[in-house]
Amino acid sequence: CSFTGASLLQVDKLGQAGKVDVYVDDDRLVVKDRGKGLAGRVRVLSEETGLIGMPEVNEKGVKVKMLMDPYTGIGTTLQIQCKINPAANGSYTVYKMKDNAATHNTQFYIEAEALRPGLGGMPL
Repeated sequence: CSFTGASLLQVDKLGQAGKVDVYVDDDRLVVKDRGKGLAGRVRVLSEETGLIGMPEVNEKGVKVKMLMDPYTGIGTTLQIQCKINPAANGSYTVYKMKDNAATHNTQFYIEAEALRPGLGGMPL
């Protein structure tokens, strides 16, 4: 089997053909089981470990703000433990991230959206 066309379209086709989540992270091609987190990439997230504010639960999963760290990325499993909003507690797979870094008066933080288990693959 071979594919032709733009490289990002080829990545999408690979994901559809293999029923896996496939994406490019910086310069690496990542292939993982559909709807699951990357092996060995789990971040326990609570008020004590970098959770900022209250997680927002939505139809796909959760949106959170957290202190920046060098290990959290697309495909990371977030194990949320929130006292303020226990409805958000559980495991989620990060599919979207936005870094917010400032040099004055504001800590470095990440806004992440993560899928609830069992909802299928990563949204496009």
